[in-house]
Order: sequence, then C-alpha cells, then structure tokens
Amino acid sequence: MSRFKVISLIVAFVSFILVGCGEKEKPAQVSKEINVRLQSSITSLDPIKVVDANTIQVIYNAYSHLYKMDENGNLVKDLVEKIEPKEGKKVWVVKIKEGVKFCVSGKEVTADDVKYSLNRVWKSPYSKVSWIFRDLKDIKKLDKYTVELVFNNPIDLPKYLSLPQVAIISKESMEKGTIESAGPYYISSTANNKVVLN
Repeated sequence: MSRFKVISLIVAFVSFILVGCGEKEKPAQVSKEINVRLQSSITSLDPIKVVDANTIQVIYNAYSHLYKMDENGNLVKDLVEKIEPKEGKKVWVVKIKEGVKFCVSGKEVTADDVKYSLNRVWKSPYSKVSWIFRDLKDIKKLDKYTVELVFNNPIDLPKYLSLPQVAIISKESMEKGTIESAGPYYISSTANNKVVLN
C-alpha cells in the first residue's frame, strides 16, 4: 500500500472517531430581548411625533396598532377584532380585541385608550399625520371595546390605521406623563444609538 493511501486512511479514521465523539449540538437559546443598533438616535418615543426611519422601526415593533402591514405589504389586523364601514364609508365602527394588556401596567387596552390615541393623532399640534383625519367629525366610544369614527366624506380608513404614528397608547399612563404601549415588545432602554426591546 502506498504511503499516501495509508495517510489518507489514518486521517479518515481519526476524522470518523472525532466526529463520532463530538458533543451533541445544543439547541439554540431564544433571547427574550431584541437589541437594535441604529444609525442615529431615536427622535421621540411619542408615536405621533415620529417621521424618521430609525424611530419608525422602533415604534412599529414596540407599539400595537389597529392594523399593521405584514412582511409582504398586506394589511393585517393587530388590535382590531372587527371593523365595519357604514353610510358609504363615512362612518366606521371599530371593535378591538378583548384581553390585550399594556406591557408595564398590565392594564387592559380599552376603547378609552383607542379614542384617546386617535384624538391625539387628529388634534395634537405635534401630530405628523393629522392630515389623515382632516375630514373627521367625531370619535365616539360605543362600549368598552368599540369606537365609532364619523367623517364628512368617505374614507378607506384601515390603511391609515396601520401608519406607525397611529399607535395605541395608554390614556392613563400618558395623562401621568409616560408613554406605555401594548406591542409585542416594550422599550426597556435607549442610549447611544441603541434601543433595547424586551
């Protein structure tokens, strides 16, 4: 047998033994935190004030909306259980899902929070998307989980409810000077162009 064949057999045998004796692969551990490195600092944690791409990325992941866009650009329900247009799309009745909780307080999201959040988008001088509600006449709470939006003219409302600035926040927390979301993650820290979502 040639020297090359002998060396090849020894290498193959040793490789076989080493592979066979290797440690079993450990399952990957799933982190409960997302670290997002941004090109610049986020501009605000208040969704209605947001216009830059970095902050929009954070807001869209940390806050719940009535609708969101999926990875293919399709409109999907987020907090909405049911939505019903009336009077030729001049009136929209929006029922939210029951049992959704805000991340920190554990308080349930209700129609009061939805009405409050939509009123801020509509009436706040800081709102960057108030134009979507330029034809809005009124927002009424119908029950604990239902609001009604009344417009002067027909509107295709669901697509506007998916904008990052139209996030649903806690009325109670906001009135105390903090912003609380009900998204899949909450913002646990922001510093040095880094945002940690838990």
